[in-house]
Amino acid sequence: MRRWLVRLWCALALLAGAALAQEDARPVLRVEMPEGAATVGQPLVLRLTVLVPTWMPKPPEYPTFEVANLLVRLPERATSPVSETIGGETWSGTSRGYRLYPLVPGTFEIPAQSMTVTYADPGTTQPVALELPVAAVRFDAALPKGAEGLDPPVVAQGFTLDQTVQGDTELTVGDALTRTVTATIEGTTPILIPQLLAPPDATDGAGPLRAYPDEPKVTESENRGTLSGSRSETVSYVAQAGGSADLPEIRFDWFNLETGSVETATLAAIGVDVAMPPPPPPDPLDIALKVAGALIVAALAYLVLRWLSPRIARAWTGLRRRWLNSELRAHRAVLRAIKSRDIGLLLAALDAWRKHHPNPPADDGARLHRALAPLGAAHYGASGRAAAPSDWRGAEAAYRRLRRDLLRMRRPDRPGHTLPALNPVRRSPGR
Repeated sequence: MRRWLVRLWCALALLAGAALAQEDARPVLRVEMPEGAATVGQPLVLRLTVLVPTWMPKPPEYPTFEVANLLVRLPERATSPVSETIGGETWSGTSRGYRLYPLVPGTFEIPAQSMTVTYADPGTTQPVALELPVAAVRFDAALPKGAEGLDPPVVAQGFTLDQTVQGDTELTVGDALTRTVTATIEGTTPILIPQLLAPPDATDGAGPLRAYPDEPKVTESENRGTLSGSRSETVSYVAQAGGSADLPEIRFDWFNLETGSVETATLAAIGVDVAMPPPPPPDPLDIALKVAGALIVAALAYLVLRWLSPRIARAWTGLRRRWLNSELRAHRAVLRAIKSRDIGLLLAALDAWRKHHPNPPADDGARLHRALAPLGAAHYGASGRAAAPSDWRGAEAAYRRLRRDLLRMRRPDRPGHTLPALNPVRRSPGR
């Protein structure tokens, strides 16, 4: 009986040991993360290692770590087989390294997750699926000293700008040219590169050029776990009006990890001239309307002139006749004769002028005759001498005085020439 009890106790002990061994044979998950703050734009390696006591019939189902402003990349050969001795036994499994790129400074929190591991049961070799908890991951990202003012914060090992222009910068309306700007970055992802060519604003279309941007092209490459890449933007400009314009200069500030300082990449502006377009050909309808209007105006002008021309001719003839018979014209003829010192011409001009003043005052007329006597004596006398300048001035003065008096006599409002009232009113004494 005692021997039987001893055997039962040994069997129970073996079963308990097997149970404990099976409990210790659960898969192992390790999460490894470097300590300290990460650098914005630079990779931070998060490594998950899974070990099982037997083998895994199928690969484990790793979790994802996607959160806002965090770029997660699996480089080439991110997952590799591993083995380790645990409790004197060789355990096998896989290890996967994630590269985390914080895009902005701050604190990043990746919530707790789980992953499924399928392995062969040590006792039965049957596949067993097990959910393993993955603890939450928390880390901080910061900018290098000196890069705090960058917006956007681009931290890299290299950055260059290049541009190409397809087409001539001397355009005519309807022509086009294409500007392509390419930014190349080393040591981080090109996703950090912002838009380089400004989009057309609300006033676009008012200038000589109209912009038509294409979708940007972003390419990413990896070399031994280090990301690099480029961003290429293309804008086509179509000339729509005459004038000048500048494709703007591009300046971009970035932090160089190798020199530890902020550097600036630049691209020069491009001047574009658009020739003024030739005037559009006239519209046939406009030409016809203008010709019809001109014909109507010409016909109306002809009719008006035909109606007015005889009246204008009669009016002109009357004006000319009045001028030829006017006292002013005769007066000017007298002055011209005196100025020319020609006594014969002067006498003829005076005869014509006297017709406008048939009744000159006797004293003024006698004065003019006395002034003309020396001129006649000098011209017609036997001495043959020329009249003195004073004689001519005296004749002119006498003529001007005579004409002034005659003109005053002809004024109806001249005092002394007003006719008396036909029926004078006699005032009674005392009034």
